[in-house]
Amino acid sequence: MDRTKGKLLVKMNNLPESIIKIDQNISNIYKYINAQRLYRDMADVKSTFRKSTQVLDKISSYLAPTVNGETSKLTISFYTTENSSPTLTLPSIDLEINRNEITEVTVNYNSTQDEIEIWVYIDSEWTLVKRLNISEIEI
Repeated sequence: MDRTKGKLLVKMNNLPESIIKIDQNISNIYKYINAQRLYRDMADVKSTFRKSTQVLDKISSYLAPTVNGETSKLTISFYTTENSSPTLTLPSIDLEINRNEITEVTVNYNSTQDEIEIWVYIDSEWTLVKRLNISEIEI
């Protein structure tokens, strides 16, 4: 039996205890699949993960594949309160979600250096895609 979706796994290393909610947005994935397993239309998917209902150091979503000819963009926002404004939103991460595959991202928070590193598993190896200095933000 063929699967029609892929899995996005986001691991958070050294996530501050003050984070109580994470929003994950991913763009440019297929919206529909028909009986012949042909995908069509484009969608964006937003998922919210709350500390009150799960551990936030590993979050995952099953998603349709990235639209052909496009790149999916993953945006992650961190909240320290339930209000509507995130404490920190990471810049978009370019990804490709494939059917029957796990796409893995690691976000490493380094409090001593006041930085966040974003790693993506691409072509059978971990690649550092972004390093962000966050000294002006308290999380």
